[in-house]
Amino acid sequence: MFVRMAYWTCKLEFWGADADLFHSEAVPTMQKHKGFVEARLLGEPGNGQRIAFTAWDSPEAYSRFVASPDLEKITVMFAHMYVDGVRPGPVREYEIRAQGTANCLGITGMLLDLPTAARYNAWANTRIYNSARQLTDADRKEDRRGFFKSIHNTLNHTLLADLIYRERLEKMTTTFTSLDQILCEDFAGLEARQRANDIWYVGFCECMDPAELDGDLSFQAVGMDSPEFFSLSLRTCLTNLLQHQIHHRGQVHHMLSHAGIYPPPLDVVKFGRGDVDEWSYVG
Repeated sequence: MFVRMAYWTCKLEFWGADADLFHSEAVPTMQKHKGFVEARLLGEPGNGQRIAFTAWDSPEAYSRFVASPDLEKITVMFAHMYVDGVRPGPVREYEIRAQGTANCLGITGMLLDLPTAARYNAWANTRIYNSARQLTDADRKEDRRGFFKSIHNTLNHTLLADLIYRERLEKMTTTFTSLDQILCEDFAGLEARQRANDIWYVGFCECMDPAELDGDLSFQAVGMDSPEFFSLSLRTCLTNLLQHQIHHRGQVHHMLSHAGIYPPPLDVVKFGRGDVDEWSYVG
């Protein structure tokens, strides 16, 4: 599979409208082309940054799309939304080829390459947050007998764990001391930080040399009654991080049902097929 990443900065007054246009016009235009697999749009609300992922079954399929008038048609479609009129620029283009476990992560018994696992993670988080946004703040903070009691606190803990691992990956001394430390009391702030962090992890995983997965990551666990140290392969640590997300998304999924909200499907096959529905949009 061939994947292209492109970025641009959206004028804030068009934030949200750009996502609607992407899904209603740009994606259907690409779907007309043989070899198109899927497209995703991620972004950080605070600064207007957008990253678009398009996947094709081969570099040749993408080249045929580039040679058609439709790429320019899509670019012009968004022209009035670009800050200073700056058109999207490529971040990276690459091919995904499974080459055994050297460049794959074991996720729930299956094999996903690391960039795909990170993109699935961002996709699933988008759907959970879009669903939770339907609730009132009081509903999100109500004690629903989860491990971290509420929907808000569970989402907060999930982001906290992401940030703790990010500090380790960036070779920084951790700034956190407990696993229930509140990062954001307001839901909008929590959502913005999670979406921004998901973008960081996607970029990190896209750029990682697969050989690095066999190197060790050493750290002291946060929030333990007595010091606990780990030194494990980066592959194992990233698997733990992604599995941690899956684990707590399941808890939130259940609490959304408890709150009377129909929770979003999070099936990997729906992600892989590129399903678009009411929980899909970033904005």
